[in-house]
Amino acid sequence: MPRGGGSGEEEARPDNAGGEENEALEEAYWVMQQAVSMLVKQVPEQARAADLMTHTEKVAACRPTDTMEEALALMNERRKRAVPVLTDDDTLLGFIKYRDPIKAVGAGKGQQQVKAWMRRELLTCEPDTPFADMEALLLAGDTGRLHVVDDEHKLIGLVSRTDILRHYALYRGI
Repeated sequence: MPRGGGSGEEEARPDNAGGEENEALEEAYWVMQQAVSMLVKQVPEQARAADLMTHTEKVAACRPTDTMEEALALMNERRKRAVPVLTDDDTLLGFIKYRDPIKAVGAGKGQQQVKAWMRRELLTCEPDTPFADMEALLLAGDTGRLHVVDDEHKLIGLVSRTDILRHYALYRGI
């Protein structure tokens, strides 16, 4: 009886029809796996903090015992709006913004040490922090930079808001 005839009986099939159907399904599954694999290879891997950061040797930094006048001179010389405060072994203690030494010098307190003025609330991340997480941290915080630290809290680099925007522009069309 033809299909859909409503008799409830199944149409007779040759013995190997079920095997051919399984082979076709297996081949279709294999083709789909290959297609997915090809697509995944084309998607760029998400950038990490280590890919975008400015490395410590290029970062202007203060020591906690520097004076606010010295900090201001460094910031003016390097044209920086904020600098990290590091120990001699590059352990991150805090940071100061440009307005801090401006206020200190303006109030006649330019000889005070940076450690008295530094901000201890920091946004930090690890070198393997993905781009999306860095972006979220910067959007949630009130600062324009992430301090990239190792397991011992030593500064190894900075990722600025500009670094994030510059990278984002590369991937806008994808």
